[in-house]
Amino acid sequence: MKSAHILITLILSFGLFSCGNQSAREEQENQVMSDKKIDYGSFVSVGGIDPAMAGHVVALLDANGIPNLVEGSVVYGVSVGPSDREKAIALLQIDSKKEEYLFNPTP
Repeated sequence: MKSAHILITLILSFGLFSCGNQSAREEQENQVMSDKKIDYGSFVSVGGIDPAMAGHVVALLDANGIPNLVEGSVVYGVSVGPSDREKAIALLQIDSKKEEYLFNPTP
């Protein structure tokens, strides 16, 4: 009976330790997310794209660390933060030729 008591104590102790680590991990992840607040109001247009390529463009910009906003109906507008504008335009000009889609950069 004593060994069962020790086993239960160990299991409960490990469970509490695991819960504590999960809470700390979640807290750390939440801190990282709060540090990366994005001011979408300051975004600038970089151009228009074919709506069929919206998902591709979002994935491309995300993969290159460029926060973006892609929205529209007939033609989709692509917006990024002002500091990422030139990088996004260059990236989309190269990609649109390679993937053969319309990208119309904003002057």
